[in-house]
Amino acid sequence: MFEKQLRSLKRRYHLLRPLKHARRDGIEYQLDCRQLIDYNIYLGFWEKDTHDFIENYIGDGFVTVEVGANIGAHTLLIAKKSGNQGLVHAIEPTEFARSKLLKNASLNPDLEKRVKVHNFLISDSIEENPRRDIRSSWPAKASMAWQPEEHVSSPVSTIDRLLDDWGLTRLDLLKIDIDGYDYRALLGARGAIEKFRPLIYVELSENAQQVNGYSITDIVDLLTSKGYRGYDANEMYELSSENVLARLGHKDSINGVFFPEEKARQ
Repeated sequence: MFEKQLRSLKRRYHLLRPLKHARRDGIEYQLDCRQLIDYNIYLGFWEKDTHDFIENYIGDGFVTVEVGANIGAHTLLIAKKSGNQGLVHAIEPTEFARSKLLKNASLNPDLEKRVKVHNFLISDSIEENPRRDIRSSWPAKASMAWQPEEHVSSPVSTIDRLLDDWGLTRLDLLKIDIDGYDYRALLGARGAIEKFRPLIYVELSENAQQVNGYSITDIVDLLTSKGYRGYDANEMYELSSENVLARLGHKDSINGVFFPEEKARQ
């Protein structure tokens, strides 16, 4: 009981004095504890399964494309784990999150050199704009006022087109978290997936996919057809189109990590 009360008091204090400068995993952040992602970084990290995946699977010299980088909660850790020869192409179309990502990167000059921040909407078609109103801000407490969705006018591209434009000769990790447009992003990355065979880390949210007429089973089926095996990132339980919906349980989403069959999971 006392520990619960202590946690409640700490939470209230952080919300009363929300602006923080914190160092986590050797990385400097400027945080606003009224924001859910910021608050979790302040407590330690955002998304334990993603944090553990980065710690365990990102290697020296990795080239990463991160679609939906938000404020850099994972971007900077990936850059750190990738070493001096690593590179992260961080794609974030919202001004709110992108400005915070750039600020956090600037606090870490050695990592900033390894991070390239891009303003694009990612889809499976260059001509079609998949969405203009995007949320990149969530309150730390449900009772707090929500920031409105941001009206975005970023150019639209596919991952395949961007990799060609950037002249990338390798891709080790493709990470996607774009609230229901993940499947369409993967459709627009089929060339890169076949050519580079990267690890793929993607959010699996059935509700978000259904808004766009798809299912997370489509994601699993697509990547399976490309010679990948998928796992629930939290427990590394193998996923299939038959069991992935059951793995969600009461959760809104889980993270899936997909390994090309020729690269055995460690």
